[in-house]
Amino acid sequence: PIPLWLLPALAACQPPASFDGPLTPAEHPVLVGGGGCLSPAWRIIQFGSAGDDVAVDVGLDADCDLFVAGTTLGVLEEGSVTRGQFQDAFVASLDASAQPRWLRQYGSAWDDTVKGLAVSPEGDTYVVGSTPLAMPGAVNLGQGDAFVIKHGPGGALDWVVQRGSAEEDTGLGVALSRDGRHVFLAGGTMEKPDVSFDMSIEVLEAGDGTVLEARRHGTAGHDRAEAVAVSAEGSVVLVGATLGGFASANAGSFDAFLAHLDPTLGLAWARQPATPDIDAGLKVVIAPDGAILMLALSFSDLATGRGENDGLSSAFLLKYDPMGRLLWAQRVGSPHELHRASGLAVDGHGAIYVAGGTHGAMDGPNQGGRDAFVVKYDAHGARLWARQLGTPGMDEAHAVALTRAGDVVIAGYTTGQLGSAHAGGQDVFVARFNSRGQQ
Repeated sequence: PIPLWLLPALAACQPPASFDGPLTPAEHPVLVGGGGCLSPAWRIIQFGSAGDDVAVDVGLDADCDLFVAGTTLGVLEEGSVTRGQFQDAFVASLDASAQPRWLRQYGSAWDDTVKGLAVSPEGDTYVVGSTPLAMPGAVNLGQGDAFVIKHGPGGALDWVVQRGSAEEDTGLGVALSRDGRHVFLAGGTMEKPDVSFDMSIEVLEAGDGTVLEARRHGTAGHDRAEAVAVSAEGSVVLVGATLGGFASANAGSFDAFLAHLDPTLGLAWARQPATPDIDAGLKVVIAPDGAILMLALSFSDLATGRGENDGLSSAFLLKYDPMGRLLWAQRVGSPHELHRASGLAVDGHGAIYVAGGTHGAMDGPNQGGRDAFVVKYDAHGARLWARQLGTPGMDEAHAVALTRAGDVVIAGYTTGQLGSAHAGGQDVFVARFNSRGQQ
């Protein structure tokens, strides 16, 4: 089970491109107008097995090929062997017209989780997650390990790296250096002599997975890095949650943190936005001007620091300048409805995109249960538009990515029919919008 502090107009009458069970060609993409490098432009695709299938992250390469990483309890790759009730990792590739290119499914003999995906301009993919045993071609090092798996542009497996100690270790975030030579793995470790989690950061050689450097930072309490971002100049930024004090005294529960590392991966400075309730930093991106954007979760009001004590979690967006000065902070959605978000992206003009799930109404009435959403803000935090997708069941977006031409792509799961026919349990969905929020 995931610890509490780690919480992170539909298809047209013409059938959309779809996967149904094992990877098969999509025959009927829904076409819409508009520019961008996704062509022909499609609206929504949906695929899945008879079990639960969830998209955790999404990315694009320079040719606008799409890559989706997540988990499955079924068989998505033809020829894969299902492990019954045990969860596998998967990564799928689609071309710019939403036609399937390849899909890979892999796992240990127990439940494996996927937490992040990084994609190089050339189409190399790096999937990060955690396993209690050993991923194919790797060796278990303790109670639970982090892993990074690299596939080449055509889906060939390049390497598998499993990292850990004799205790529990987690892989939660991944990023590439701007030159593509290094992979940054963020997470947490309980390596002795500590009796609580410390945040961990490791640098791997992208070519062969060789570990070049590994550091850990922590307080007297639990500390875990949920996400990592790397600037064009090579600055490394982490966000996560702490029960201690990186930058100030703990506010009473888990606090969110933002940590800026120096070139040796030492801690240069940290910020600790917090309330008396549970708070956690979930995603981080760096804007073209060097500003740092953090997407966070809070059970109170992280924008003001006030407690709310209503039992509802909310998503918050915080913007810092390159030196760590807070520029603004605001709630995503209304304060009286359950909202959570884990997708964050920024475009070349500094506009910000947040994707998640809501029990309320971000754009028109809720369709029932939880709906997926994506919101666009300008660089000053003003909301430009919001779009909401839903069925009578449960729908949530976990990730958002942008094309070079401004297309917005979100990915997550649905228990209904957003695109093609529902395959069973939770299905993966991927939806496209243009920069104005139109499908």
